[in-house]
Amino acid sequence: MDDDAELPEYQIFSILRQGEEEPIGPYSQNQIVRLLNEDVIRPSDLIYYEDLGAWKPIRDVFEIHEGISNFVDEGQDKVIVGEVFRGIQQLFGEHEQVFYIAVQEKGPIHLGGLSAIALTVSRLLVAHHKSGKLELEAHLWPNVGNAYMNRKPGQSLGNFHVDLYSGTSFDVERIPQLQLERLEQIANEIRAASY
Repeated sequence: MDDDAELPEYQIFSILRQGEEEPIGPYSQNQIVRLLNEDVIRPSDLIYYEDLGAWKPIRDVFEIHEGISNFVDEGQDKVIVGEVFRGIQQLFGEHEQVFYIAVQEKGPIHLGGLSAIALTVSRLLVAHHKSGKLELEAHLWPNVGNAYMNRKPGQSLGNFHVDLYSGTSFDVERIPQLQLERLEQIANEIRAASY
């Protein structure tokens, strides 16, 4: 199913969990999101609804449509969030829990794709579009010395700054204020929990 297509609100889904012979359901979209968040079902379990035609993995049909809605509360570009989320799942598997994705805002002169920052249970990732492809730069939390927002008062955009214990540092520029605040909060919570 095309990632830009919207599933109807009234759509009813059945789920076939791995290792089971009988499907469960019917469920609504909101119930599917809740079941995914509670680990009752997994993105690799199969899903079916009337117009689908065949059983398919939930991640191929549903997760990108509804799962990313958790990461677009502060105005993030849904298409970019979907690409980053998919990239993380493909590289690190479905067990890499994603806590937050922030997306760079377009500047007055913008060439190429936007960058994004994703915070997962074990990594801080920077996503770049290079030559039409998404590249993920991953930093394990034990290697991150500091991560914080850098914004001038009165400005709606700022930089997210990361210091690594290796002595290197980097900034992702043009992040909107609400996303900067959430990035800093979640990064500090993850770092505190990992010590």
